[in-house]
Amino acid sequence: MNCPRCGKEIREGEPAYCPFCGAMLQCAGKRSSFPGAAGVLIILVASIGFLVGVFSISAFVSQLRYSSTYNPIPGSVSSYAFVYLGEGILNLVAFAFGLIGAICSFKRKRFPLALLGSSIVLSSSLVSLLSFVNVAYISASGTLFYVAPMFVMSVLSLVFVAISKSEFT
Repeated sequence: MNCPRCGKEIREGEPAYCPFCGAMLQCAGKRSSFPGAAGVLIILVASIGFLVGVFSISAFVSQLRYSSTYNPIPGSVSSYAFVYLGEGILNLVAFAFGLIGAICSFKRKRFPLALLGSSIVLSSSLVSLLSFVNVAYISASGTLFYVAPMFVMSVLSLVFVAISKSEFT
């Protein structure tokens, strides 16, 4: 390998700096695939979260229509309706931050944004998991097949981003 600054040949392994001029060397073998894997996982979780957010907001609208039509007390709305609304808004916001975090992770730039995007996606998947378990407006199998993998993948993406901190600029 030759130093890109001074051009001298470096024979001892793959050092981080040139022993002759001190220039920092970019070694191809030092890059891992963790940031790319984190970006893919963040996009998957954010996309599933987007769908869950849309379904949650539609459930909120359904609750409003139901309460205005069939509720014996005019103007009262089920407390679950506001859980749906909050969860839907959080998942839609997490989708936007997740995409930003995934792009930063793919480019290996702006570590705080990649970590923030992954953390917000993790928080939205945790909220979705808890609200699906508590409110149970979908079946247990839906929770098992959609929301639980969201949580696991978002934890993995956060770990992958954190592990690869040294690769970010």
